[in-house]
Amino acid sequence: MSKQKIILVYSVFLIVVSACGSYRDELGTTEPQVAGTQTTPNLEDESPPAEQLNPYSEIQTLLRTYPPCSGNQEIRKGAILALDQDLKDDSPSIDQDIAIFYNNMMGFVESEINEPVLTGIRIWSMYNHGFIVKTPSTIFAFDLVDGYPMWNYHIPNEILEKIQVLFISHKHTDHRSVSIIQAITGFGGAVVVPSEDKTIGYDTINLSPDEEVTVAGLQVKAFDGLHGPIPIRIFQVTTPEGLKIMHTGDNQTSETLPAGVTVDILLLNAWVNETGFESPVVGVNNSIIKLTPKLTILGHIQERSHYYDPTDPKGRLPYELPLAVDDELLPGEVSVQIWGEHCDYQGK
Repeated sequence: MSKQKIILVYSVFLIVVSACGSYRDELGTTEPQVAGTQTTPNLEDESPPAEQLNPYSEIQTLLRTYPPCSGNQEIRKGAILALDQDLKDDSPSIDQDIAIFYNNMMGFVESEINEPVLTGIRIWSMYNHGFIVKTPSTIFAFDLVDGYPMWNYHIPNEILEKIQVLFISHKHTDHRSVSIIQAITGFGGAVVVPSEDKTIGYDTINLSPDEEVTVAGLQVKAFDGLHGPIPIRIFQVTTPEGLKIMHTGDNQTSETLPAGVTVDILLLNAWVNETGFESPVVGVNNSIIKLTPKLTILGHIQERSHYYDPTDPKGRLPYELPLAVDDELLPGEVSVQIWGEHCDYQGK
């Protein structure tokens, strides 16, 4: 990131803080929806988990000070857009700096996974359309991969051994990792995949469209989705606490989302573009209106194995498009999260 961009982002931060009081005052008047007794971290004492010089430390500070689902969304938006400008660059040189930022953000997941969730639910955004979900009784995940290979990060066993169920929407390598499947099954966890994707050599649960099963206390229903010729499953998971979560995988259109279903939390791929004929903003709006979730967390953003070309619907999706979704006009709340960030949801 250029020095000019960093100065611009930090200047916005200082201006907003000056207008609203210190960020302690800001956080004190805007209570986050926390899971259990957890609180917003004190950034004055916090250091990145990884001992590396983070070229995006100012952006990281803003994101940690104003977290998803509770912090000042305008400040978050400015920080994310500043990062987004660099992520639009396809040159390998930018990945050297992004790798440090990514490793640092993943370090927060490594430490936070051990914090108890006493009530509600906590959802971490991982790479691409991957999520880790923790409730008072269970931990499960969707479409986990380590990250962009050039960033040289691997989800540690200390996280993988805690995952009781991993759901995989389809076989593409930006959604499925054989090494992660091997690790989770080796630790005694279950892995659920489409019935057409029988991963040879591993003990997986293979679900067909409309099939239902109970796995590790989770009530699961699989729906068919659309992703060209690739078999895909949309998973609806009901937790022991009664919260209903849906993960869409790479389903392309709101029309192929299940009808007559409502969910508490929707994990939606943000590039859903109504089979290529509409802006992703339209696809996201239509999907949320159809399923009426109380909380939507958008994923599959800035996935580096795709090139960036704003004229090509198959190109990499930047953060600026999901951030253009106006959640005030939609049911529930919409959260745009960077890798390693989490949202605490209590239910309403």
